[in-house]
Amino acid sequence: MLKNILMALALAASGLLQAETDSALAWQFEAPDMVIGKPVLDGDTIYTSAGKHLFALDKSGHKRWQYDAGAAIAAAVALAGERILLHADNGVHALDRHGRRLWFFAAQDAEATTDGTSWGWGEGRFSRTWAWYRSAPLVVGERIFVGIGGGVQALSLSDGKPLWRQETGVVHTDPVHHEGIVIVGSWDNHLYGLDAQSGDIAWQFVGRLPQGAMAGWDGWPGFNLTPQLHGGRVYVGSRGAYFYSIDARTGVEQWSSKYANSWIGSPATISGGTVYFGLSDGLGVMGQDLNNGHLKFFAPTNHLVFAQPAIAGRELVVGTLAGELFAVDLETGARRALFQSTRSRANQAIYVRPEGGIRMDEEAEKDGSHAGSVAYMRRMLSGLDAILNLTTDGSYVYAGTAGGKLYAVRL
Repeated sequence: MLKNILMALALAASGLLQAETDSALAWQFEAPDMVIGKPVLDGDTIYTSAGKHLFALDKSGHKRWQYDAGAAIAAAVALAGERILLHADNGVHALDRHGRRLWFFAAQDAEATTDGTSWGWGEGRFSRTWAWYRSAPLVVGERIFVGIGGGVQALSLSDGKPLWRQETGVVHTDPVHHEGIVIVGSWDNHLYGLDAQSGDIAWQFVGRLPQGAMAGWDGWPGFNLTPQLHGGRVYVGSRGAYFYSIDARTGVEQWSSKYANSWIGSPATISGGTVYFGLSDGLGVMGQDLNNGHLKFFAPTNHLVFAQPAIAGRELVVGTLAGELFAVDLETGARRALFQSTRSRANQAIYVRPEGGIRMDEEAEKDGSHAGSVAYMRRMLSGLDAILNLTTDGSYVYAGTAGGKLYAVRL
């Protein structure tokens, strides 16, 4: 494992990720806003969203139809037979496969907020600047589960009628289901296991928080990443710098690891006895043994990783907020560049430090306000064509970006 880590460090230092890789681009779809929700592949159709619209594309990137939800969409769709389930900021929409609405459940979604004094913004509650993703619906049998507003809502698949609601704090993770338990993460720094039939809380798990010099910072609390199920356990990271393996039936911790001064950046991906996930300021992708948490894999990056990595054959595909898409051989550690847009390459020196990570400009540092932080973040992410999500069919990687693009990249 040490040999692979050293090889990965050498390859990163060599500048291979700056290779001209536009030839790998098969096509791109121009969207009206950030492509936040993960693309969903279904046969010869790709479902993706941006702004207030859901788009159905063919595998060549041509639009078949679009649907106006009337509010922002920041989650993947769920497919159930002939239905498409869509969560927007105004509620849950059920569509047929031609984009025609079947029913609508109205419910205002909620932002995650934070104490402004912790960030130097002044007194009061402000929206979190790095919290774009929202909860995608989960379909289990004839029920839909989704995090919306300040809790979790269960709906009837057939007509959207509410079945139960549980207040859990703001939930932006996708629910997952295991043996009658629906599991979600909340910005109140808890994981919840809910009874799928009644919504009653079966268990709850409180995330640990860093101590020492940065103890008490309000940027630490929160489970904002979708848990991943495997072998009766959920694997999930938190804003509090910990990654956990937790029993899905009982909520009892099996093991955990702490990453100094870094949020866990991405949802995890599981393959071959290893759980892989990206870090934020830790600038890397980690791989840990599923059973005991021992470190098995490390791939350094030059920027934050918020997109869930994907497995393609024997490679792990990674996208960064610097707009770089690359693949790492899981056996040898060899890395190859896949794609980086012209915009991303042109703006690296402006927004990325030579040693990696976010470069703040003088204007943003002098401003110091919440509005200034939001404006700079949007400017940086758009300028870097930051990769917010990705998925693969084994032949292509489909990556949604903050620059309003869906890229199809050959593997």
